[in-house]
Amino acid sequence: MKKPETYAELQDFVTHQAAEDAVLPPGERVYQEKLVADVLGQEAPDDRAFKKLLNIYRTEKQAA
Repeated sequence: MKKPETYAELQDFVTHQAAEDAVLPPGERVYQEKLVADVLGQEAPDDRAFKKLLNIYRTEKQAA
């Protein structure tokens, strides 16, 4: 069984993914956000962490 990701690892993931996704065409960015949300839905320790991490992803993507 796979070890659950730590919050710090998930935060690194969303920050890195947001930087990569920021340069994609708009339609592809929407698709990528759904994928990130799916990963977080499976890996985030709770709903609060999920929402916070998804917000970080969205903020970082816009800032990039």
